[in-house]
Amino acid sequence: MITDQWVTTGSLLVLTAICLYLLWALNTRSAKTSTQSGRTSDPRLIVVEAAKRMVEITDHDVLLRLIARYMEEAVNVSQIGLFFWDDEVEKYRLTVQRGRFKAPKDHDQFGLENPLVDWFQHRQSVLFPDQRSLLYADLIKTMREDLSFHEGRGNLATLRLVKNEMDSYQCQYMIPCYYKHRLLAIVMLGAKQDGTRYTQEELDALETLSNIAAMGIRNSQLVEKHRRTNEELKKGIEEVETLRKRDMDQFYQTIVTLAEAVNAKDQYTHSHLEEVEALGQKVAERIYQIKGVPFDYAKRHILSTALKLHDLGKVGTPDHILKKKGSLTNEEWVTMRLHPEVGARILSPIPTLREVAYIIRHHHENYDGSGYPGHLKGEEIPLEARIISVVDTYHAIVSTRPYRKGQPMEIAIEVLRSMAGKQFDPEVVDVFVDVVKNQAA
Repeated sequence: MITDQWVTTGSLLVLTAICLYLLWALNTRSAKTSTQSGRTSDPRLIVVEAAKRMVEITDHDVLLRLIARYMEEAVNVSQIGLFFWDDEVEKYRLTVQRGRFKAPKDHDQFGLENPLVDWFQHRQSVLFPDQRSLLYADLIKTMREDLSFHEGRGNLATLRLVKNEMDSYQCQYMIPCYYKHRLLAIVMLGAKQDGTRYTQEELDALETLSNIAAMGIRNSQLVEKHRRTNEELKKGIEEVETLRKRDMDQFYQTIVTLAEAVNAKDQYTHSHLEEVEALGQKVAERIYQIKGVPFDYAKRHILSTALKLHDLGKVGTPDHILKKKGSLTNEEWVTMRLHPEVGARILSPIPTLREVAYIIRHHHENYDGSGYPGHLKGEEIPLEARIISVVDTYHAIVSTRPYRKGQPMEIAIEVLRSMAGKQFDPEVVDVFVDVVKNQAA
């Protein structure tokens, strides 16, 4: 598949956020079997279920309890404590606790001066630049192995303060929940019930859930804020409908932020969304002009949204796959190819984005029917999805990656033409080639 080969680490996208991240190494048969047999402890399926549920829940307290429950189920952990920022008291307050979690006396809330808050807001990126969360075992290992190094730089005292805090809560793993660099919550997990260490898959699942939680928390805050405003103002049904629409618009912006954050994971593809959207709009405008059909605001908005969010499902793809510099294994390709369906599942609960969800689900279909996930053929594939396929592939070919230089426009055009009628819609390829040549002239 041309697109898959060129786009492997290229078209990344996503959060601070929330809704979303999902599914890795999950084959269709095992997913169906587990789902039919009832509740599952498979962390991958739990993440998928969480992503679908989070976009439906607007009650703040229910959402926080649900976040803790999903994390507990994902790794069968002995205890969980969730500290959430409370604007009224200006402290992180113990809002949810499960299992054996018990805060020490007078430690059920803490302020911005707490070492854990300082760690995630200032120290983590310096001392553990490749990690977002903190594993107790990693902290201890670092303190033991690099004692003289940290003493010389004044870091050892910070590490000890963090260790003491984790000890007081019997915490083995801490995960931050961010929204646009704002620390919304800190989740503390104890040891696993069976005494084993956390696996990488479990750590990936927990970080994914924290991303979904962050977006869900922020969305519930917006909903709650407008609910209170409505109660105070009591302006009637018209006011309520206005606020609901505003909430949906803001939730959409949150999803766009998520997509941009995923894309920003790779400095080589940071401008991916903007460039793909601009090219896609020009191609669509020309195609509709040829067909004699107006390219109205509704069509532009749908295409624009699909172009921005087409790789949203990669929020559920682990970083070690997205950022891999070499070829993916067969198992890794199975995971990578799940992202169209994952993205569609995230968006489909939102009525105004269902058409966009359908486009995203099918943007890796091939014109000859050999694509995925639905094996659609020819004009069975939405026009917008056919446009995204061409534009996305072109951008992946000409973009520079950590492991290779971007190819010239002529090479990219040659690749697209060679696959016209097979992977790509020939008409879309012809129009696209005209657009990029005119743009380069």
